[in-house]
Amino acid sequence: MKKQEKPLPLEGILSLLRQAKEELKNTDISIIVRDFQEILDEFWTYSEQLRLANPSYNKIMTQFVDKLCTEYNLTLNLMYVRVNQYSTDMWGPIYWRFFHLASILVAHALHNKRINDVLNFPTLIYNIDCILPCSICTSHYLSLKPTNRVKLTVKDMSFGLVMSGMQTFHNLVTENINKVHKAQPHGPPASRYFGVIDFAKTYHCIEIPPPQLLKSSTWVRPRIDWQSKTHNILCTLLALSTHQLYLQCSQLMKNIAYADENVIVNKNLSRDSPPTTQAQNTVRILTLIAQAIKLQVDKKVISNNLDFYSEVIEAFYGEFPDISRELVNTLPNSTTMPQTEIDIRNELKRLSSEEKFNNDVSDDEDYESNSDIPCKKTLIAIIDKLQRERK
Repeated sequence: MKKQEKPLPLEGILSLLRQAKEELKNTDISIIVRDFQEILDEFWTYSEQLRLANPSYNKIMTQFVDKLCTEYNLTLNLMYVRVNQYSTDMWGPIYWRFFHLASILVAHALHNKRINDVLNFPTLIYNIDCILPCSICTSHYLSLKPTNRVKLTVKDMSFGLVMSGMQTFHNLVTENINKVHKAQPHGPPASRYFGVIDFAKTYHCIEIPPPQLLKSSTWVRPRIDWQSKTHNILCTLLALSTHQLYLQCSQLMKNIAYADENVIVNKNLSRDSPPTTQAQNTVRILTLIAQAIKLQVDKKVISNNLDFYSEVIEAFYGEFPDISRELVNTLPNSTTMPQTEIDIRNELKRLSSEEKFNNDVSDDEDYESNSDIPCKKTLIAIIDKLQRERK
């Protein structure tokens, strides 16, 4: 007789829904203001000589920063910065972080009608070559700057879509740099696309354009949808499990999963208390998230997003080891393992032999001595650990 699989222990996932809901209550513009204040002084000091060398650009930038400081009670503080010691890997993230956070502050002020325009933000972005400290980087951007894709993106920002426009601009630059590096015999590896999930994870929010927006001759005032850490993890798992857009999964979580305070998982079929449609949908969402954690997802989704999927699973296993362990106990043993998991494991083992993973995977002694599910740098270490615990 075939051994029946244990029911999914969904109580742990349900507790995370409640945790995410509580986190969202404290996720607001104050987080962005805090983060912007932290990056402002370094960016301002680092870019000073470059800005002063371009008076027109510096004037617009100074007015822009002054306005944000006034609106959000920010202060510019003196900082010592050894400009010549900054590599591209150092100043690049500073620039991106400054402009992404600034776009959120502009979008928030615009939506709440604290400002009536986008404060020349698109002009600062379009002419970013004025403050690039690297001649090669400047050359790369100048080859991209005249293209219609950049101009259309700047146009979107000019009408108020500053957050999504800034994200698109970021990816256009990344795409252009990747093309240049790909053409080189020994160029560096390609940089990853900065998608909506990455934006939500990094900046705790996403941009929601007005519904049914077809055209506009005036300012568009998009809404900022806040994304807490736990919410981001759960929505990402749901998106991977369902192969749906992150935005759709986020709205599904907020409109359904967080709405019912009294969902009782594994007891929702009680005759005395028939489940509501909302309760059933919530349990379905919990199940889909649990399946993603257990790698019971379409193998094509995994193969196409292996590095990203690995990061998400590792984050969950490291953040919530007890819940992960409960779910692991319901995994079938190797003789009844679904083909999807076998294929995923084979793919991961193949990847583990590649150079980029050689320093990430712990040897047997490292994770055999730890009874908890560890937060490892690669998914292969986790998979092997789960396989050992199942036997």
